[in-house]
Amino acid sequence: MRDDRSRRVGEEWYTCERCGIDYPRSKMIVVNGITLCNGPGTIHCRDLPGVDAEKRNLHTPYEAPLAPLPSISEDL
Repeated sequence: MRDDRSRRVGEEWYTCERCGIDYPRSKMIVVNGITLCNGPGTIHCRDLPGVDAEKRNLHTPYEAPLAPLPSISEDL
C-alpha cells in the first residue's frame, strides 16, 4: 500500500476492485462496471479483449448486389 504522504494534493485515488491496491485516477479504467488498474506501474487487472473485440478487427466480406455487368452483343 502507498503511504498517504506520497499522494499529490487534489489528486483522486481509487482502489482497484480486483487487486485492492490504490492508484491515481490516470491509471484506472472502468470495465463492465468494475474499477480496474491499467497502465505502466500497475498490475494490469484489465481482462484481455474477448471474442467480440477480435471479430470487430477481422475483415469479413459481406453479401451485396453485384455491380452491373457489361452487356456484350455478339453475332454467332
